[in-house]
Amino acid sequence: AREKKLKMRIGLCQFDPKIKQREQNMEQAKKLVASYVRPNEIDLLVFPEMSFTGYMFKNREDIAPYVEDERGPTFEFCVNIAVTYSCFVIAGYPQVIEEEGNEKYYNSLCLVSPSGDLIKTYQKSFLYETDYLWASEGSGFISITIPQLKKKIGLGICMDINPYDYLDSSLYEFGNYHLTQETDVIILCCNWLDSNPDDDDDDAKRTQSYWATRLRPLLRGKRPCHLVVCNRNGTELGTKFCGGSCVISLKEPALIKSLSKSDAKVLLCSI
Repeated sequence: AREKKLKMRIGLCQFDPKIKQREQNMEQAKKLVASYVRPNEIDLLVFPEMSFTGYMFKNREDIAPYVEDERGPTFEFCVNIAVTYSCFVIAGYPQVIEEEGNEKYYNSLCLVSPSGDLIKTYQKSFLYETDYLWASEGSGFISITIPQLKKKIGLGICMDINPYDYLDSSLYEFGNYHLTQETDVIILCCNWLDSNPDDDDDDAKRTQSYWATRLRPLLRGKRPCHLVVCNRNGTELGTKFCGGSCVISLKEPALIKSLSKSDAKVLLCSI
């Protein structure tokens, strides 16, 4: 008898963090998770890019009090959640690394195991204009096999899915990388802006469709591949974010499950 493939159960925590209020944002996220998730109910829980610090920093000086090393407050938060709910956890944060006597800042994420171990730190490779004000470029895309999940997981942050510096939209750098890597599930942590902030429509279908088209090399492919996007919402210093966290099957392509722009909740989905 063929072994039945177990589904991977994912939770996406979409909320509106307030800039420079890390502890309060962590508290809010913790309460949201407790409202929607029970221990042993999911395999992976994802938070947005720069999960608890906010995003619209003006320069290095502005963000300096909030940068963390890879085992800082965000890692500690993830350990607590991972152990409490027995799941892998991914969250974004501004990282500081000492390199040859200089402090380098990165827009990073951490992947923590259910036992609270740091599996991987990934640094955003393709920077958005707001990142350039304070962050250095990461060293490149990654895809890692996680035996417990029986899947190869790709990690990305927001702008990574776009062409480098928007230079050539016919290039699908992120999509091609994950095609060659044979990635099963691509996790994208975002602070994606709302391109139609005055639109009354609360669904994010236009943005979700754009995310799928940016993975064109993987659409209608021979292998199943899923895109999992965890985006924030709310408005920060006049900039509106579009929420719309979702799970997309790229093979068809098909939107499996999604949140609206304004939802503040944990989206639960099995793939």
